[in-house]
Amino acid sequence: MPSSGVRSGITIAFQDEDIVDVGSVALDEITSDSATTVKVTLGDDAGDDFKVDNTSLVVEGDTGKVGVGTATPAKNLHVYGASGEVELRIQSDLSYSSIVHKDSGNELIIQNAATDGVTIFHDDTTERMRIDKDGNVGIGTNAPADKLHVVGDAALVGDVGVGIANPAKNLHVYGASGEVELRIQSDTSFCSIVQKDNNEMIIQNAASGGVMIFHDDSAERMRIDSDGKVGIGDNAPGTQLQMKGTAPYVTLKNSTAENSEGGCESKIIFEDHADAALVQIEGSHSGSSDDTKGKLILSTHTGSALTTALTINETQQVIIPDGKLVIGDTAVSATASELNILDDVTATTAELNYSDTGAAVGVVVASKVVTVDANKDIGASGALNNATVDGYVHFDSSPADSKCSGTTATFTAGEALSIGEACYLKSDGKM
Repeated sequence: MPSSGVRSGITIAFQDEDIVDVGSVALDEITSDSATTVKVTLGDDAGDDFKVDNTSLVVEGDTGKVGVGTATPAKNLHVYGASGEVELRIQSDLSYSSIVHKDSGNELIIQNAATDGVTIFHDDTTERMRIDKDGNVGIGTNAPADKLHVVGDAALVGDVGVGIANPAKNLHVYGASGEVELRIQSDTSFCSIVQKDNNEMIIQNAASGGVMIFHDDSAERMRIDSDGKVGIGDNAPGTQLQMKGTAPYVTLKNSTAENSEGGCESKIIFEDHADAALVQIEGSHSGSSDDTKGKLILSTHTGSALTTALTINETQQVIIPDGKLVIGDTAVSATASELNILDDVTATTAELNYSDTGAAVGVVVASKVVTVDANKDIGASGALNNATVDGYVHFDSSPADSKCSGTTATFTAGEALSIGEACYLKSDGKM
């Protein structure tokens, strides 16, 4: 029904008919009968708009954009408020949710106003994220247990701070006081890296019987088992430190550049429960020249101090200071024990003494020379002549009688030899 002009204060009722080009109509109410539709068709030119109170509701005919509070909507739905905050509310009969733009101009609030309300982010089939009533965020879980609870793979690009606003590293976990713990947890146990407030760091496997394994890209390299035993190249260490490999070498390197006597030392120390050094093995520089000569020192604790017991110097000499070389720990029989020397022996500052009284026991020299300088003894006590022998000297000789030196003379038991006289070495090796 065509019409024009302004109609006010009247009721116009039409049934299944169109109102076309009516101009301006002021009405209190527009109603439609049941099963009918009220349809407003706009032109597609600029200005062909449907407006309610000029800006309260505007539908642009040429763009299809809807403005609430604005006559020039910039997007499909444009809600505008001239002052104060602007709220887009979605409401049911029980509660509502809102998207609020604060009047400060830089705050946006997404709100579920229901008691214990949860905000859920959902795609066309599945929940993807939620924020529960306690503010916990769950990604991949609908029951977040912490402020951020992620189930599934995650990727973070850039520096991430936990407890800090300006992280210095890719992952920076900070606590203002007390200890800070970085925890990795499964359904049965957890592992932690803990920074204590007393400057201690703890790496922990909290599982019962837990083992710590150090692994490269292909194989285990080291482990610490539940008893505190360390295995390097061995996954079942039997002692506190066990190494296994085709070249299980240990190097102790002193980085100090020094060539003094005893300098550049490295040590292995064996302590007791009270931290007392019972035994020490030391390798160090020998002499004061700028060279690579070394020596090995074995020290033991005497009950009062750690004292050098044995030294092997750069010439391979074995030196036992202020002590004795004891072979065997019980009394020896007359024929069971001897000192067998396979190279030359020179006695210049000490006797070669045998303390037992058994016969036929002494110093055996295999085809070598015994040189006695000054009055030193072999098997006897007291300084007598150049070589005082209590027992026998055995030169390990099997041929017939051999001449010792000088003019031939016969030596019989009980006789004495003067200086310059000769003696025989019998075929049995006795003098």
